Amino acid sequence: MDRFKFRAWDGQFKTMAYGSLTQDRWYSKTGFLDVSSGGLEGCDIMQCTGLKDMEGHHVFEGDRFEGEEPQEYYLVVWNANEARFQLDYYGFDEYTGEGGQEVFASEISRIDENMIDMSSVSVMKVIGNIYQALTP
Repeated sequence: MDRFKFRAWDGQFKTMAYGSLTQDRWYSKTGFLDVSSGGLEGCDIMQCTGLKDMEGHHVFEGDRFEGEEPQEYYLVVWNANEARFQLDYYGFDEYTGEGGQEVFASEISRIDENMIDMSSVSVMKVIGNIYQALTP
């Protein structure tokens, strides 16, 4: 059994594929992705944190959680300075921009310097990820 789980966003086909570094084929809703010959090239790779949310779903880098206040959200990010996953706070207006348009994952930068520890994800629910449209 693989210890580390990953997922990959394929922007060309707008689908998420799941697998591990030791598998040649990753699965997605649209079928299998052959990664043995560069099949993940151009995909954004995200690692599983090893934690699960309140509904038992694996929590991955790039997942979003809703906060207690309206239009308050948290994003799972890798903090390279501390070598750990953390929750980064952002508000809906900050994330979508003034016109309400979606900001894509490559354009997200750290919004809050005071990131939150991952210990609270077990009592929170994943509401999506950075590649899915955010609707208030």
